[in-house]
Amino acid sequence: MSPQIYVHRLRNFVLSASALCVFVFLFGILTITSFLQKSPTVDEPLHLFAGYSYLKWGDFWVNPEHPPLAKILAALPLLAFDIKDPRPSSADGSLSPESDPGDPPAVNVAQKMLFVQNDADTLFFYAKLPMIALAVLMEIFVYLWSKKLFGPEAAIASTFLYALDPNILAHSPMVQTDLPFTTFFFIGTYFFWQGLSHLTWKNLLLTALLFGLAAVTKHSFPVIFLIWGMLGVFSIFFSGPQRCHIGAARSISSRWGKSAILAGTLLCTLMIGYLFIWAAYGFRFHPIPDA
Repeated sequence: MSPQIYVHRLRNFVLSASALCVFVFLFGILTITSFLQKSPTVDEPLHLFAGYSYLKWGDFWVNPEHPPLAKILAALPLLAFDIKDPRPSSADGSLSPESDPGDPPAVNVAQKMLFVQNDADTLFFYAKLPMIALAVLMEIFVYLWSKKLFGPEAAIASTFLYALDPNILAHSPMVQTDLPFTTFFFIGTYFFWQGLSHLTWKNLLLTALLFGLAAVTKHSFPVIFLIWGMLGVFSIFFSGPQRCHIGAARSISSRWGKSAILAGTLLCTLMIGYLFIWAAYGFRFHPIPDA
């Protein structure tokens, strides 16, 4: 490589990496200053209390209509605080829903823990940081994927649009499932897309890992198979040979061969998703320990 080419590539790398850092910093400042001026949405107290309940007591009664991962991530910082047990002082301390998962006592106990017994502003500040970190992670992969497809200029432009998108800015700090699911879906699709042309253990395992994380974040995760299936069919019929580095390195050109690899990839992700779902609930069927 000639010195001129090396200097040119180094300059492009420094400029694009600097732009990414600026937009990540801008995004973080905008999201943090935004949520500091706003109160939690109606669902966030219950979601945060649910995550704390899962971590602290292994009680999955609260908010069962959503998988636990996003709520657990938000509640992780709360373990550093000395929070009194706000549950009813009944014999079993049950938080089982009376008629609907959102009914008292869970809602009332969540309000008591966050707004009566503790400083809600402090708890929500730390709870929202993991949500913002996931949004920043997706921003980085927006940059990486755009750069692979269209070059550094397009990567900078797409990252700029992401950092200032009102929808992303509004949802990023919320203790909800939407943006965490989108992050895992997007990054998983990135590695799945890479595997369609160059399948390696890294691409396969990261695809399966991200699918598993998405599966324990939002119940609508089966839509991922629809999107990945469409990408896979397009790759089978309209793309060139697929390089496979699992086992002996080889190039696969036949539609049957690429179809077999697609089926194997989807089967692997399904198995990992099944394992993750059981693991997220502590490998037990009952919502409370020793039930």
